Amino acid sequence: MDMDIYATPAGDIDNNMAHSETGGVPLMNEHNQNSDTNGGPKFHQANMVKDVEDLNLDNRDPINMTSHVRIGFEEVFAEPDHQQSFDAVWTTSFIVYTQSKIWCYRLLSAALAIPLALLWGVQLALLTFCHIWWVVPCSRVWIFILNWVGSLWATCIRALCNPIAESCSILLGNVKVQMQHSPQHV
Repeated sequence: MDMDIYATPAGDIDNNMAHSETGGVPLMNEHNQNSDTNGGPKFHQANMVKDVEDLNLDNRDPINMTSHVRIGFEEVFAEPDHQQSFDAVWTTSFIVYTQSKIWCYRLLSAALAIPLALLWGVQLALLTFCHIWWVVPCSRVWIFILNWVGSLWATCIRALCNPIAESCSILLGNVKVQMQHSPQHV
């Protein structure tokens, strides 16, 4: 089996991840368990699908991104032991719930998935473009300016405040305090 390569947000490549047992979900190992080299959390992307032939039509959520929206019948409806509806009502309710959920999702997907895929593709492309061509260069300029302002500020503080602080230390450094205990009266 070919070893797949995983990329981190920092652009590092990690090809030491065993994932065949989890159906494509990356496993954590001792080297990448808690953080990346920058101290932040380390995330791994699943294999990036580059072509339609690479799509996995059986497992469409290999990294469990949508586990929070998997709501089964038993997670929504429950009857206590002493108050239960007829078995036929319970069974029919299960069928109606699951089938209506499936078919509403399929109809909405058929009508809206392609336009929303286009919208999100354009949105993420714009964000990527702005990040590459605006955010990163602006942050580099700001870092450059702040370094310059910081060194200028430090020079001004040393030129203006140091003489005053040294004068105060000379004046107050010669102050001597003597404490004298007085006898207590009873």
